[in-house]
Amino acid sequence: MWQKIIKDKKIIGGLTLLILVAAVPLTLNLASRQQNLQQRAATPTSCSINNPIDAMLIIDKSGSMGPPVNPDDRITPAKAAAKNFVNILYSNGKDQSSNKKSQAGVVSFAQLTNSTEGKTTLDSPLTLLSAQSNVTSVNAKIDTIKIFGRTCIQCGVRLANEEIKTNGRAGVKKIVVLLTDGGANAYDGHLTADGATAEKAANDEVDKGHTDNGTTFFTIGLGKDVNVKFLQSIASRTGGKYYFAPTAADLDLIYQQISTIVGKGSISGTVYNDANASKTKNTNEAGLPGWKVSLINGTTQAAVGTTTTDDQGNYTFPGICDDSYQVKLTIQPTWTLTIPTNPDYLSPSIANGNVLTNQNFGVKQEAQRSSLTCSPSTMTLTESGQQITATLKDGSDNPLSGKVITWKREGSITQITPTTGTTSNAGIVTTTALIPPNETTVFLSGKITATFAGDNTSASSTCDVITEYTPNETTITFTIFMHGIGNSGDSTNTIQSSLSNKNPVHPQRNLKVTIFDSENTFVSETEIGEGLIYNATDGNFKAVVGLGSPFATGNYLVRVHSDYHLQRQFPGIVRLTAGQNNTPPAITLVAGDVDNGNQLDIRDYNAIIDCYSDFEPPISCDADKKITTDLNDDDAVNQFDYNLFLRDLAVQNGE
Repeated sequence: MWQKIIKDKKIIGGLTLLILVAAVPLTLNLASRQQNLQQRAATPTSCSINNPIDAMLIIDKSGSMGPPVNPDDRITPAKAAAKNFVNILYSNGKDQSSNKKSQAGVVSFAQLTNSTEGKTTLDSPLTLLSAQSNVTSVNAKIDTIKIFGRTCIQCGVRLANEEIKTNGRAGVKKIVVLLTDGGANAYDGHLTADGATAEKAANDEVDKGHTDNGTTFFTIGLGKDVNVKFLQSIASRTGGKYYFAPTAADLDLIYQQISTIVGKGSISGTVYNDANASKTKNTNEAGLPGWKVSLINGTTQAAVGTTTTDDQGNYTFPGICDDSYQVKLTIQPTWTLTIPTNPDYLSPSIANGNVLTNQNFGVKQEAQRSSLTCSPSTMTLTESGQQITATLKDGSDNPLSGKVITWKREGSITQITPTTGTTSNAGIVTTTALIPPNETTVFLSGKITATFAGDNTSASSTCDVITEYTPNETTITFTIFMHGIGNSGDSTNTIQSSLSNKNPVHPQRNLKVTIFDSENTFVSETEIGEGLIYNATDGNFKAVVGLGSPFATGNYLVRVHSDYHLQRQFPGIVRLTAGQNNTPPAITLVAGDVDNGNQLDIRDYNAIIDCYSDFEPPISCDADKKITTDLNDDDAVNQFDYNLFLRDLAVQNGE
């Protein structure tokens, strides 16, 4: 922006304010400077508007506007900019009929008792800019303004409102341009006042002028000492615009920019938190800053401009051509629109450069998705028990208290106690988990899940705790498929698993692991009872097996065996690293080794025939024998087991 190339000057002293109210037809021609100005306009416009305006300039003549209080002379360039503005209004209406010409008036304000110079004055009433002599008269009054006293913004606005009410024309747009270099510190009847009180008095006067006369306020903040929020609020809620002038030298260009849009329309409103979804903005429902609002031509659907709501949730599109429009709000995550709906945008129309305010959007925050965090997320369980903590928070990372959490266990964990709990003020709930007695290895497939079912403020969420191997121990995580179970096929068709049993009766199996070095020399053998755990999600079995210590990093041959299956050796060399968990590829075991002889033969076949019971009772089968011959572990020895054995005969010997 152009402000970035202006050198800052030091700001000293109090406040000076200029307000202009004018009625002007806009046919401005300022050659190259005007072209440059239009390129920087906040809202792109290309229409030719000739709407007259009644305009009042209010000029702050408090001590901060120049010597002797402030060595930085601000009042001189301020008066020059104001006079140029009047000249532009006259130029715009010069060739128009009287009812198409603008009026301009001037108020200067200050507050100091016992001094004529320190009073707010109507320096020039609203004057029709129909002749050069009238322009000269108004500008001569501007030249007489002298600085003195304190800053009474309310005084200046009140006097401008009175002049507009008395001499403003019916059906003509009313404009105020307000310039200040500081904060309000006085109001009628009070020589001194704190900023908040003085600003409230000024705001009340602005609202009165907007309500009674339909006046639109444009505000200019000069220097670093202005209260930006105060000036933004005045402009945005009345359909005007706020401008920042780093130095007094910038004022002329700002007034020229204002002159290009005062005769055009404006659309303004507020994006607010409609917490009760009433579709009406209540006094306790705050505006929302930082929301993107877009203006679209209602006929062509072409984008006209975008803006972002200010600190108070207000937005303004000034300088709008006569036309129909759509105003759309970009909805932020976790929020929904309460008004407008069906359609979900506003459809204002500008005619004769009118000002539309209260074009509001109401939004309501959706139920925030909660987050449930388990601690620890992975752990080693012991027979004495391990405490687990779950922390529940809302979408803004605030603890949710008084919510019921349900705990569930899977795998090798014996029990959890308690199985439900209510979160504390910190959003925390705990339980204790145990593993089966006398187990020495902790299995990866053990899992504890905490669940929050959600309510009208938070969506449901879960967290899992996965048990893992003992730290610093050399372990291997095995993933094993077994023919006829889960997602495993058989020796004839290794891929097709549609006939495999997805719910084995015995989800926990034994596993023996034998390790040889690369020269096929025996290193170790480890067997775990019921440590091989079925994973229903993946349709396979998993186990973590500790190899003990010492164990050296190196290349090994690894063989695995589980009851009633042929022993298998992992293809090629398996690289094992000491002191950490190792994860070789998944391996598949062949079913049918009923007598654990590591080969499929007639004895295994005869045992299956003895227990076969598809049509008649088995020939010779007790409970233990039934377990060994129930190859797909569905609690029945039938055609599925028989056919599985025949298909697996393609591999008769273990490795």
